Amino acid sequence: MAGDSIAGQQREAPLLGSKPLDLTPQIAARVYELYQERVHGDSRQDQDWHEAEREIRKNQSGNVKVA
Repeated sequence: MAGDSIAGQQREAPLLGSKPLDLTPQIAARVYELYQERVHGDSRQDQDWHEAEREIRKNQSGNVKVA
């Protein structure tokens, strides 16, 4: 259900009648962008992944239209 918490993370309920989107490629690309923005500084892979995932999911939720 929407808002269910798994290991402290929010999980979105899939839309009825649709397959959940695999956002992994988009998130991975954004993680790499964040890494490059730091000029290849210290490794923050976990933080970058969570930040990128939040950004991508926020953008995706804004693009969903209800019929």
